[in-house]
Amino acid sequence: MREVTLEDRDGVRVEASLRGEDGALLIRGEVDRETPWGPERYDYQLVVAPGDVPKVMKALGAPTEGVDVLDVLLAHSSDVLAGGERAWLRSMGIEPEYRTSDS
Repeated sequence: MREVTLEDRDGVRVEASLRGEDGALLIRGEVDRETPWGPERYDYQLVVAPGDVPKVMKALGAPTEGVDVLDVLLAHSSDVLAGGERAWLRSMGIEPEYRTSDS
C-alpha cells in the first residue's frame, strides 16, 4: 500500500493512503508534542468514503480520473492541513469517519 506524508514537523505527522479493498481515502495523524498546557499525545484517522474521493479531487482542482489522489493531496497538503483535515473535508460536505485514541 502506497502512503504519502503530508506533514512531519513539530511533533505532528500526517499520512494519507488508499484502502486496498474499496479505495477509501485514509488520512492518519500522530500528535506527540509539548504545549504550554502540557503534553499532547494522540492518534487519529479519517476515512473518506470511496464515493467522496472525486469531491476531494475536484476541490483541489484536479481531474477525477487519470491522476492519483495521493499525488494531488501531497501537492496541496498545506491547503488541506491549514485549518485541519476534518474541517476541510466538512467544508465540502464530506463527513469522514473519525477515530481517535490517546497514545
